[in-house]
Order: sequence, then C-alpha cells, then structure tokens
Amino acid sequence: MIVKIKGRQFDTTQTQHRGPLQRVKFRNDGGFTVCEIGGVTCVGVIPKANVGAEYLLTGEWEENLKFGGWQFVFKSYECFVNSQHGLKELLVRECKHIGPQLASRLVNKFGDKTMHVLCTDPASLTLVAGVSQNIALAVNEWAKAERSNLQLKERLYAIGMLPNQVEKVINQYGHNAEEKIRKDCFSLTEIKGFGFKTVAKIADLLGVPKTDPGRIKAAILYQLNESCEEGGHTHLPASELIREVAILCEIGQQSIEPVLEAMIKKGELLTNETDWKAYSESNGLVLS
Repeated sequence: MIVKIKGRQFDTTQTQHRGPLQRVKFRNDGGFTVCEIGGVTCVGVIPKANVGAEYLLTGEWEENLKFGGWQFVFKSYECFVNSQHGLKELLVRECKHIGPQLASRLVNKFGDKTMHVLCTDPASLTLVAGVSQNIALAVNEWAKAERSNLQLKERLYAIGMLPNQVEKVINQYGHNAEEKIRKDCFSLTEIKGFGFKTVAKIADLLGVPKTDPGRIKAAILYQLNESCEEGGHTHLPASELIREVAILCEIGQQSIEPVLEAMIKKGELLTNETDWKAYSESNGLVLS
C-alpha cells in the first residue's frame, strides 16, 4: 500500500526506513522515543537520539488511529554519522569567524575536502560568498593551529557531543588525541561525565571492535555499578553479569569470560572465593 506523508510517497509493505533524524518529539528515561526520521514519525527505543545523524530502521509501518496518520515502528536500527553535520557544528562552535549560514555554504562548496581547504588553501575560501580575504586568512590560521585534532572533533560533534565534552576529551589527551584514544578508548570513562554508553559511541565511531577487551572491562564495571545503584545489590552472580554484559555489548558470552577471569586474577574484582585477609593486607585495610 502506498501512502502519502508530507507530500512524499511511502510503501507500507517495506520493512526498512532510512533518513536523517530531524527532531525528537518524545523520549522517556528508558530510551523509548517518538521522533521524526526522513519526514516520518518513527517509534522505538534509541538510547541516545542524535539529531542530524542518519538512521536505518527495521520494523513495520503502522496506522495510528489515535493521531490519524501512519508511523514506522522499529525494532532495531543502525546509526550512520553525518560527517557534514559534524563539520558544520565544529565550524560554528569553534571558529569565531564562521556562523551557521557561512558554515553551510563552505561545506556545500567543498564537501569532505572542507578542512583540507581551510588548512591549506585560504585563497579558495574567498570564492564563497561572505568570505573576505581577511576572514579567509584568519580561518586558515585557526584551522592550522587546530589541525591535529580537527578530524576527531568533527566526529565527536557528529555524534551529538557538546563543546564542553569535546574540550574535556582534547584536554585529557592533547595533540593527536584520536591516535591515543584508539589505543585505549575506554580510558575516556575516567573523565567526569563520560559514562560507558557515551564512550561506546565514540568507540563505534573509531571502529573499536565490539569484542575489544577494554570495552568489555568497562562494560563489566558499568553493569556492576548499575546493579549497585539501581537495584541496591552488593554483588551479582557471574552468570547474570556475563549475560547482561553480552546484551549491553551485543557480543557472545564466550568473549566476556576471559576478561572477567583476568580482572578477578588481578584483584580488580572480588568473588566469594577471595582471600579477604590477603586482600586487606595488600591494600592496607583493617578487617573488623
């Protein structure tokens, strides 16, 4: 069946829908989201919805009789970072000479080569309306000074990070931050305000494998902390912990067990078989 939504036609027999996320209409603490993607109202669970990113949804069309229209109810999704969105955000938020309209004109003119042009070819910038020679030179100086971290900043803005979050990442790692983060991405969880789920998005962006031991270790600590804070537990059975981490990381349980065993062996996690006397002496604790 073909339906028309905002002047566009959609085939309701299709099980996938793709488009940019334009706005979030409703979202609860559990991630249940009502949003507009590609001009269509879409309903499903998205832990963190990134306006400007492109989504591929899998689910089915449904006619909502209460609100009188068609919507796409999705069960799963893939998120594709919109690099141009990140680039525009970077230019507007960090270069004082560029506003939203000029950022759009620059990106529309030079596309993925925008940063290269800003860093190496100020003369070409003057071909864009609103860019004088003085502005072109000033922007060029800014781009050259920031060059080592521009690509990482662009990606971080593309996934919806705010300037203070981007600044924290750069301050933590300095120049060539992306290279350092690739080696140990989940050390980012040491920064205040960077929880596991935020860092997992950065890891996905940088191509860090789902089975990366650092990711699994961070997920284990995150899950234990969640269980403590939300459920009031002081411990978790290993089988339950492994199952929850597997769901969180979207990997098989067999990938988690070696990491868990290594953490126990190093004393990073305690079990009911821990030698408490030896542990307390090695850590300067007193058992009462």
